[in-house]
Amino acid sequence: MNNNANVPSDSRSAAVSLQAVSKSYDNKRNAVTEVSLEVMKGEFVVLLGPSGSGKATIVRAIAGTERISGGTISIFGTTVAADGRHVNPEDRGISMVFQDYALWPHMSVLDNVAFALKRNKVDAKTRRLQAGETLAKVGLGSKVNRFPSELSGGEQQRVALARALVAHSGLILFDEPLSNLDSDLREKLRIEIATLTRECNATVIYITHDQSEAFALADKIGVLKDGCLVQFGVPEDIYENPADSFIARFTGIAGEVRGIACGTTPEGLLHVDVPGLKRSVLARPVEPISRGGRVRIAIRPAAISMEATPGATADIARVADVAYRGRGYEHAVTIGEHVLSSVFSAQRVSRGSGVELSLDPRGCLAFCEHDSSERPLAETRIDSAAAEFESGYQEAVI
Repeated sequence: MNNNANVPSDSRSAAVSLQAVSKSYDNKRNAVTEVSLEVMKGEFVVLLGPSGSGKATIVRAIAGTERISGGTISIFGTTVAADGRHVNPEDRGISMVFQDYALWPHMSVLDNVAFALKRNKVDAKTRRLQAGETLAKVGLGSKVNRFPSELSGGEQQRVALARALVAHSGLILFDEPLSNLDSDLREKLRIEIATLTRECNATVIYITHDQSEAFALADKIGVLKDGCLVQFGVPEDIYENPADSFIARFTGIAGEVRGIACGTTPEGLLHVDVPGLKRSVLARPVEPISRGGRVRIAIRPAAISMEATPGATADIARVADVAYRGRGYEHAVTIGEHVLSSVFSAQRVSRGSGVELSLDPRGCLAFCEHDSSERPLAETRIDSAAAEFESGYQEAVI
């Protein structure tokens, strides 16, 4: 896990370097607060966060359409934003793909793409030749003479991608380019973006609020919350070792349970006594947690396995809902006051059925529970629950 999200490395080798970048509006709360981030040449970096997290502001600041309030931004070794310095967007030598495509409606597809080369003083014949070749790469070679209004949304986004690629700027910014497309087109274009940008060795900064999209695309992911960069690293590290419970939730969990820490195993796993459950839950602590401490366990969907128990009273775990997902069934299961969603099974388990859940501790992430407003848990349960633990126990069975 990289806890030094705001500590820059050697900026001389970086394609893009942000150092302590901040942006505020009308002296109010910062939209971005002292974000430091370095993107190496050829990397595909995704900035992931909910609405209002600051990801769009950061991309606009890199593009030059937003003036920063503090810090510095460098692109390929040239400072483009700093105190008293602001290089105009057209002079930063970058390409950008927008959510709403931003195509010229009066220009043909070919002319839209060729226009990106005009500012580089490429002659007209070469512009059209290169634009046609790039459009062929994105599957639009037969539609070069169409106008944007004659294309589907997916085709228009392909034109925007071709326009970014043909410029050979070396740096491409993507502002949630897939959010307006249906799921099938989104997946197809995602693959094209990943493949084509890497083929031309472009450096990419891509923003999205969709965690599945981020994990599918990124070499590295930066997670943002309330204008701060809270974690930066490779997708596997972000998912397996989230820095806090917000990141765990935002990157996908089936649900959460709360309890009291009762002890640890020799392997460093944490025993957690959860009210209403017959047995303790074994979890992997993401931060130091003392015995007797209040714990919130974030449970990844892949950590849950389910088995129907015919004739069970369903007073512990019960199927509340079931949905067919093609590859199998996803169930919502209630456990006392808790609800776990996305519980997968190849077999359908009927609503109301009692089930037994097994939890893999590697996917049960334990965090300190800091919310003092929560109803206190009975700490008198700790000693009695701890007496039942077995040191070799590897899964919690509910």
